[in-house]
Amino acid sequence: MLSTPYLASNTLGRALVVLSQARPSIPLIVGLASLMPVRCLAHGFPGCYELQLSKWSPEISLGADEQLVTPPKRIALTETIDSSWGDQHAFKVLPTGGATPSVHRHAYWTSDAHQVHIVFSTGFSGLTMDLELQGSNLVGTAYTAWDFPRTGQTSHVVATRISCESKK
Repeated sequence: MLSTPYLASNTLGRALVVLSQARPSIPLIVGLASLMPVRCLAHGFPGCYELQLSKWSPEISLGADEQLVTPPKRIALTETIDSSWGDQHAFKVLPTGGATPSVHRHAYWTSDAHQVHIVFSTGFSGLTMDLELQGSNLVGTAYTAWDFPRTGQTSHVVATRISCESKK
């Protein structure tokens, strides 16, 4: 359930807080909560993007593990909630535009008003990205994530907004 301060930040949320304090039936609260648009959490970031990562630094030969830190070339930041990791504010990330899917079993994104956080994970290793809006694109840094001791690496990321029907 969303916290009272979050709910009180919008009109429908304030109505839910008032109703919950008046002790109405649970089905009424659940029904009203389902009307709250998920889009209010997404802050205009959903859409399709082409990802460009620079070389990882420091440069380390990863061999077969290279695939663990390689996201799809084109992704869709969806508005479909992905609560597989317990975060009710996370949304699914999907390969799009004919992009080859990555080896990651999980891909999701979260945001605040200024930043997007994207996670690609096998359940053990993967990469994360912290990106900020620059024009219609997202720009920031990717970080490797390992489930064993290994030097962490970073990469500069540019996510260029593309048409969701785009194929290259």
